[in-house]
Amino acid sequence: MINFYELEPMTVFDGDVVLQNKPLTFSIQGRIVSFSINELISLNKLGGIGRNLPFNADDLSLALSLPVTKLGTLKIHKGSKQGLKLYFSIIDGYFYVFSFGEYQSGRLLCVFEGAIKVW
Repeated sequence: MINFYELEPMTVFDGDVVLQNKPLTFSIQGRIVSFSINELISLNKLGGIGRNLPFNADDLSLALSLPVTKLGTLKIHKGSKQGLKLYFSIIDGYFYVFSFGEYQSGRLLCVFEGAIKVW
């Protein structure tokens, strides 16, 4: 079982593709979190980050009640809105999960899905 520090979906970016390099900041339980969309890592790459985490990508999708689609050997961890995929970033000892992608033509959407304290 995955114990989430915070599990409350929140839109942190909704805008033009050109503006995606700007640092984003949001607050969770009084903690200020700052990251860049360019720093997000696909959840499919979770096994290759070199850290011993007590969960895998499929576990996270299941815990978030989000679907996983299989195309042959490829798995797609889908986000909470159509067209979005799951990504993560580890910031200050917390593992943050985001749904991210092109929601409409030329419009990116990034939704915070949950956080897990890993250190």
